[in-house]
Amino acid sequence: MMLRLTPVLLLAGSLPEISLGQNVDEYRLKAAFVFNFTKFVEWPASAFKSPADPISICVYGRSPVNDALEQAVQRKTVQDRPLVTRSISGLAQTAGCHLIFVPASEHKQMRAIIEGVAGHTVLLAGESDWFLKEGGDFNLRIESGSVHIQVNPDAVERQGLHVSSKLLSLAEIVRCN
Repeated sequence: MMLRLTPVLLLAGSLPEISLGQNVDEYRLKAAFVFNFTKFVEWPASAFKSPADPISICVYGRSPVNDALEQAVQRKTVQDRPLVTRSISGLAQTAGCHLIFVPASEHKQMRAIIEGVAGHTVLLAGESDWFLKEGGDFNLRIESGSVHIQVNPDAVERQGLHVSSKLLSLAEIVRCN
């Protein structure tokens, strides 16, 4: 599926080689959004073992977003921390993840993922209509060939994270208590 870039992505400064109006692979675009979330979310110092620790972006299960994300974050730093990505396939592997992207194919695991990261400063991002209702923090929704950001600020706050007002102003706020 080919999608159109939105001004949100350009504002965030990712993918400078792509201009507004060009067609972009869905997975590359989602990966760019996930990468950009790290620019607009603050993790407390306690989320890291040391000041030099990387921000770890994990993809739960199998998804083409993983390969695209590896390319998007290659040799990049955010908040003076290097970015790393990894694919995880179980709750035991979530330790050390700062952001977990949960593809639609992992719907059956969502409740366990939410419970598994409760009390940890982990941002959960997904791509399904049900994602925020299940307790996710950010959702990427495709509509009319564009990607739209949805955020549940209550869920983000419960995770002990702070989201920039810039990102919140560009996102659709969805409250799911």
